[in-house]
Amino acid sequence: MGLAPVSFGEIEAWSRLTGARLTGWQVDALSMMSRAYVAQRNKGEGKPPTPPPWSGTSATRKAASDQLEQILDSMAGKQGRAHR
Repeated sequence: MGLAPVSFGEIEAWSRLTGARLTGWQVDALSMMSRAYVAQRNKGEGKPPTPPPWSGTSATRKAASDQLEQILDSMAGKQGRAHR
């Protein structure tokens, strides 16, 4: 079996085993980051391989940083939402 995103059940089990109490938006953030990581990793294994995101110019890194900031800001606005 190949690489797969972390499931909500795995996050719940980790939380229970470690005693870490996560909010709904934190669970959503972990799930989204895991899915994005797996998608980018799978994309990078294509033919030809995709270069890593950190290998671009400073303008590319700035754009990626700005995009990540927007995503995190939008997620923080959903703090009251219960996780699935």
